[in-house]
Amino acid sequence: MGLTPVWDRDIAGGAEFDDGIRRRIAQAHVFMPLLTGNSCDRPWVHQEIGYACGIGVPVVPLALRALPKGMLSGIQAIDVKDDLSDLRQQLEHAGFESQVLSSQAEGS
Repeated sequence: MGLTPVWDRDIAGGAEFDDGIRRRIAQAHVFMPLLTGNSCDRPWVHQEIGYACGIGVPVVPLALRALPKGMLSGIQAIDVKDDLSDLRQQLEHAGFESQVLSSQAEGS
């Protein structure tokens, strides 16, 4: 789909972790947290989601056998298989590309 995911492992060594994450979220057209049984219980995941919501970055959660909790409980997640083999199909079905394009146009 021509999209480039950003991972926390892309943050340079020695950089402030929180600042690096916030900067990447602020530059994102869409924030897609991966929800797993483990990630849903991590406070930093909820902090990142809250930050994205607070600065107006659209949040589209991907759920891997996990249901959105907390502030995400009111946002429809896109359910994908554990191996992500259906990711493209599910994103297309959800109209994800149009969401990204709409977000890009708003940021222009």
